[in-house]
Amino acid sequence: QELPVASDLWWLKRTARRRTLLRLAEECAAYGPQLRRRCAELRAAAAKRRLELLRTGQMKEYAAMVQETKDQRLQEVLDETKRILAELGVSSSEEKDVTQPKALAHG
Repeated sequence: QELPVASDLWWLKRTARRRTLLRLAEECAAYGPQLRRRCAELRAAAAKRRLELLRTGQMKEYAAMVQETKDQRLQEVLDETKRILAELGVSSSEEKDVTQPKALAHG
């Protein structure tokens, strides 16, 4: 019986590794769209929740969610609103009495 040459063994191992890596790459490629779709669903759900908090006037919860999302534009709007309220002399106890804009009201 003939013994395999070392280069033949190396080639067989390389081929087996390559097949495994190709299979993994195909599985990952197939999973990518699912992952992107799920991320989009989660972002949409969070946006709906933020809008609902804004509509119901739950500003503290809304501010916490904006801070959690680290959305720079929303954070800038929130900071600017706080700055304007401070310039107008609205104290923190009066801030909770600020009503939601009519455009966001239900109905």
